[in-house]
Amino acid sequence: AIGNGLQTLKQLQKVDLNFRYTKVYDAGAVAIGNGLQALKQLQEVTLYFSYTKVTDDGAVAIGNGLQALKQLQEVTLYFSYTKVTDDGAVAIGNSLQHLKQLQTIHLDFCNTKVGDSGAVAVGNGLQHLKQLQAVDLHFRDTQVGDSGAVAIGAGLQNLTQLQNVELDFAETKVTDAGAVAVGNSIQALQQLQKVHLDFENSAVTDDAKNSIRAALRKPGVEVTVQ
Repeated sequence: AIGNGLQTLKQLQKVDLNFRYTKVYDAGAVAIGNGLQALKQLQEVTLYFSYTKVTDDGAVAIGNGLQALKQLQEVTLYFSYTKVTDDGAVAIGNSLQHLKQLQTIHLDFCNTKVGDSGAVAVGNGLQHLKQLQAVDLHFRDTQVGDSGAVAIGAGLQNLTQLQNVELDFAETKVTDAGAVAVGNSIQALQQLQKVHLDFENSAVTDDAKNSIRAALRKPGVEVTVQ
């Protein structure tokens, strides 16, 4: 019903829907995705599907819905603790290339089956977001490894407007190689004000963390690497 209702709100500029800890299934997410496509004036979308029954079908529908929203400036999507896998994350990643006005993005895939393919798609999508100022990506307790981390870093390295970067790769398969690549990718960004990188309970060593921390530390930049 919510999804169908959205389609009638043509002038809507902000959508904020929280389904956490509910029994929403893919049909609900599909309806939301379909409803979003009609809202061409949307500037901000926040959707929480954490701890629901949503799977890839729902995430794909949300990704398809986002593609039509050319005016979006902020996107927040939470799929943590769902059954979403790479297919869902790829759909979300692919949608990003259409959102060229985006300034802020929050994506949470914690405790899902998302792996490198999903992270690579997100990284590829990020590189198109030249207006992006803040990025907050959470892959904690997923199957993401070095190739995913490298792709995320590569997606960020030419986003010259970036001020805040938060990347959570804790409890993943990322090693020193992936972590150092992320650090190298963002260290040249001149507008950075805050960087938070989390590699806790992964294979990333303290030596690598110290190296990344040293490379990123500059006057006026708040750096946390853990």
